Amino acid sequence: MKHVFKSLFFMIALTALPDLFADAITGDLVANIQSGSKVDSTTIHFYTATLSYINGGLTFAFPENYFSSAPYVYVTTALNQYQYTSDLEVNPIIVANNEDGVTIRINRENTGLLINGIVEAASDDFFVSILAIGS
Repeated sequence: MKHVFKSLFFMIALTALPDLFADAITGDLVANIQSGSKVDSTTIHFYTATLSYINGGLTFAFPENYFSSAPYVYVTTALNQYQYTSDLEVNPIIVANNEDGVTIRINRENTGLLINGIVEAASDDFFVSILAIGS
């Protein structure tokens, strides 16, 4: 099942690439869970979107009543205006997650000889993409 979510995430992310700031993509999947000769079906909702980071934390708001509880959230980042260096580490952190939305904060860590420390990313330094999966 873990590989299904990863494949789904990359498939949806590639779909969203032509227009990064388009509306979020939502949809439903039906999962068939087999236990012996019995097969149970359940509906799983997904939500994916890509936004430019905002200093202070970026919130993705889910459609009203879409998830009944906090979904599983997968986060990826991509460089936007920040220049890559080999001593850069980017750490997205989920600071809040519930059925209404998720808030992401991005810290960047410079481990070079002259600059060493963790700071929050500036607005527009990165693109943030999420995939939320739940029921």
